[in-house]
Amino acid sequence: MSPEGMRAAYPSALSFARLAMADFVRRRLKVERLRVDLDEAGRGEALYRVVDGERVFHLFVISQQLPAAQQLDRNFATAWDATAALCEGSWSENREAFLRREIPKQTAGWVDCDTLIVTRANRSGRLFDAVVDSLSKGLQPDPGLLTEVGYIMRTTGFIGNGAIGTRPFAGLPEDHPLYQPYFAQMFSAFLLREFVFDLVDSMAAARSRSAVRLDASLRRFIGLGNSAATGLTRFMVNHPEYMHQWGNAQEAAFACAKMRVPTLAELEKLETFVNKAAAYFRVDCSSSRGVFSHSEKLAADLDLVAEHLSSAMPRVSQAPLAELCEWSMHFCGHDATEILHSIILEIYPDIIAHFSQFLYAGEPGTLDPLMTVGELKSLVVENYAWVEAWDWGGGEADRFFWFHSVLAPADARRGNRHVQADAERENAFETVRQVRLLSRHLDGLSLTMTVAELAATAPQFWGVIARIQSVAGLDYAEMRDNPLREDFSPFPSIRKVLAFFGMERFESAPSKVVRGALLQGAPIAEDVARGLDGDWPFALPPEILSPGEGSGRQSMAKGVVHRPEPDIKASANAVPAHDIVLSPVQFATQASLALQGAGAPLGLASHLARYFVLSTVISGRGLQDVARTVENGVFAGGVGVEHLNARAAVLRSTKATPAAAVLSALNIATAKAYLSHEEGTAVLVGECDGPEVDSEAMIRFAGLPGFSYEILRWRGISGTLAGDPRQAWLDAIEEVGSGAPAMPSDGSAYLVLCSRTGTGAFPRAGVADPVAGLFQEAARKGVRVPSSQWQRLVELARGVLLSAAVESRLREDGFDPTKEF
Repeated sequence: MSPEGMRAAYPSALSFARLAMADFVRRRLKVERLRVDLDEAGRGEALYRVVDGERVFHLFVISQQLPAAQQLDRNFATAWDATAALCEGSWSENREAFLRREIPKQTAGWVDCDTLIVTRANRSGRLFDAVVDSLSKGLQPDPGLLTEVGYIMRTTGFIGNGAIGTRPFAGLPEDHPLYQPYFAQMFSAFLLREFVFDLVDSMAAARSRSAVRLDASLRRFIGLGNSAATGLTRFMVNHPEYMHQWGNAQEAAFACAKMRVPTLAELEKLETFVNKAAAYFRVDCSSSRGVFSHSEKLAADLDLVAEHLSSAMPRVSQAPLAELCEWSMHFCGHDATEILHSIILEIYPDIIAHFSQFLYAGEPGTLDPLMTVGELKSLVVENYAWVEAWDWGGGEADRFFWFHSVLAPADARRGNRHVQADAERENAFETVRQVRLLSRHLDGLSLTMTVAELAATAPQFWGVIARIQSVAGLDYAEMRDNPLREDFSPFPSIRKVLAFFGMERFESAPSKVVRGALLQGAPIAEDVARGLDGDWPFALPPEILSPGEGSGRQSMAKGVVHRPEPDIKASANAVPAHDIVLSPVQFATQASLALQGAGAPLGLASHLARYFVLSTVISGRGLQDVARTVENGVFAGGVGVEHLNARAAVLRSTKATPAAAVLSALNIATAKAYLSHEEGTAVLVGECDGPEVDSEAMIRFAGLPGFSYEILRWRGISGTLAGDPRQAWLDAIEEVGSGAPAMPSDGSAYLVLCSRTGTGAFPRAGVADPVAGLFQEAARKGVRVPSSQWQRLVELARGVLLSAAVESRLREDGFDPTKEF
């Protein structure tokens, strides 16, 4: 994905907003307004219910009026005009009281696993008051004014998938109506958009007896605003599998549509869409600020496409649509052609239906220890030659590094690498640099060395090795840009992700924010209930014949209850005092951050975090063990590997954490068993310092199918063999023991045994099971832990954040334009 291509990205019928709304329309979901209690300032609450078969959903909204100076669209804001939660299940006074306390805190709060999404929104400073004023006077707002903005409230995030106690999406069964990617977020957006309409209606009615309701045609035209920044750039680099799955499905759909020779009816439909798109961009007032193509240019280019279609209709009808796209690319450029691709897809619903099945992406792959250095080098050459496009010799290509600070933990910021290098923490933004460093490191190694040994001796490359392996052959996985260079622009990557989500009206805001609108032209609640789709894509402003026609007088504000504003600061970061139910996703995230803060490289930290999650699921130990590991703070820079023969090796790692050392030993034992024809392999590792390894969890996590394993505490040769009747293992264990005469027998060393399944090398061996099922079960049920232990881990995870003093030094000595907003 090049910067030029991402900068031109445009939503299609395969965007999550379009697919989700089409599904809601197909299901004819009915929205019930159970309560709308709002005063003239819009303060109060609203509650909505949607019944879908046997499933019941509620959206609970708390509304207030913030002073303009307190409105922040950044992820470190602490208050918003509206906060809301989407929940599944029955409603009760206790649930309502609980959510009333927690959802205004957003990421500083905690919800239960029946909560799917927590979100927030701010009123548009350009439009909100004008709409309420018009309605209160008995007039409809000016469609031209609405066109300038496209929305009257703007969201700044949808929190879910295990965060702050929400249900992880991996825990949803396949027949769940919100199982598909981002359907839960879009369902929340759809309901929140309905609340926005009720909000302006209620405020107008509370101010005047002559108020009218917002006209239905205007409701359909108005979208829900959205604002995003470098958090989406981070999302892109953190989830290469998602980027490929979504990008590949979209590009394959485009290619399939472009191969078709259209009928005259299809060409007429295409021409209608192109003309509508040109009209849409003619009235679009979004400010590109030189970042994106200006709407006037897009309108002019689409007019050219329409003229070409009209004049060359007979010829176009006899050739695949790819020829039209080639003509557009030559005469109109990249941006208009991307829009044309989206339009072409509109006339082939069968293609949309087919490729909509291929948007679900799995979890990232783990390290493949059996690959050789030669094979890894080939993958680097095949898939990452583009990283050499920048001049790495002068220090400018990697001048900056990305970090998170205590001042804004969720915000991705940059600092000058040459000001304070020890402040760096590896993250996915470093991929281009890590690939290059790994490539240089591989040049000095034997081509037959296994990745198991490479990762053990150079754990700083663990993450980038696993990434290279897991995205091999995934053409759309990587952002082919260098986010470490001084002149890097985050706008293309932000736009690309937002286009996948379905956002339109892209508007850049200094210096790293992209704003736009979701669901503009989408069906409103009454349309969805009747099975009617909306006027999208390219929604045009409606013509209102008279200001109040068809709108009706207001009556929604009766029985207003004004509830006290929540004391957010007093209870921020509060976690319930009793046991809590964690999602594996959030557990792994916090564990990985905590391990990184203690000195573990990113890739190793991520792998160990999943092991600790699994240990908690299996034995209940993992949460305590990861905290003890972090507090112990010992991570080896790499182990020394001594191969005694084809089936035995000794790893020397002074005071390394046992989990990391045994993980390396298990990988090497697996590689030896794979490469040799011996009955089994033995790898001894020590001296370790930290919590004892959970053998069952480690084998299930890191063991490969087709192999059997056993992990023993080393007690010397005789102590380790005590009680083992199998003579076949005497020689192997004695070989390991004699090769490590200085290895202590106090239990700080571990022996890992491995064989191909079915050889019967050792009777107590546990067979490695695929771990996916265990994680999915944990996602469904959650992981119950004491809240005090969880809070301890959260505090330890803050160790990865830069202090305010360090960030201040970076700002003063290494100015970075992407920090200013």
